[in-house]
Amino acid sequence: MRIAIVVPTYNEAANIGELMQRLVAAVTSAQIIVIDDSSPDGTAGLARSFAAPVPPVVIVRELERGLGGALLFGMRAALEGGAQRIVTIDADLSHAPEDIPRLLKAAETNHLTLGSRRVPGGSVAGWSRGRNFLSRGAAGMSRFVFGLKTRDATTGFRVYRADFLKAIDLGAVRSKGYAFQEEMVMLAETGGFSVAEVPIEFVDRKKGKSKLSLLEAVFSLGSLIRLRFRGRSAISSVAK
Repeated sequence: MRIAIVVPTYNEAANIGELMQRLVAAVTSAQIIVIDDSSPDGTAGLARSFAAPVPPVVIVRELERGLGGALLFGMRAALEGGAQRIVTIDADLSHAPEDIPRLLKAAETNHLTLGSRRVPGGSVAGWSRGRNFLSRGAAGMSRFVFGLKTRDATTGFRVYRADFLKAIDLGAVRSKGYAFQEEMVMLAETGGFSVAEVPIEFVDRKKGKSKLSLLEAVFSLGSLIRLRFRGRSAISSVAK
């Protein structure tokens, strides 16, 4: 089983070394793919210098920024490399790499597996009431607007099976920011693909600053509204 781990980064020099150490310990044979949006703090250089059994691939995007675009870039690189399972994980250590084997186990029978904070057994540690409210509101909004069954559609800790990603048209995915997470869940649910939620503990970052600002949250909401006006049939048509 060929496994790739896609890590989107921007100014994560304080966290990238520990993250990569823990990733290698959790899944020794995985190919780590770091997609860095030209971090001025040297994140990309630190990632390149990391020694692993499988040398990491570090790609710096010079002209583009945005979580969704970085994840798409990494997914395509992973597929081109022959990966059969593609893990996505935040670089701020909010997701525990040690949970990846549990997600991979669920991915044996599901096309999209989510590390979920919002199912029984899942939790969030260290967030303020405001940040927790914002996250719950975003998840609730996507469920209400699109009728999703998934409880934590905004989580970035995931395992995508290659057969799912090959069955949809990645070029037709519209969201370039945080709404990308919800759009991929919509594609899975409306396309009849199986989605599983595995409970995790999400721990707020201890180093660096969150990239999710109120402005970004508003932009993500706008993206969801635009997707809603496209209609479920337009979303479903992305699947082949």
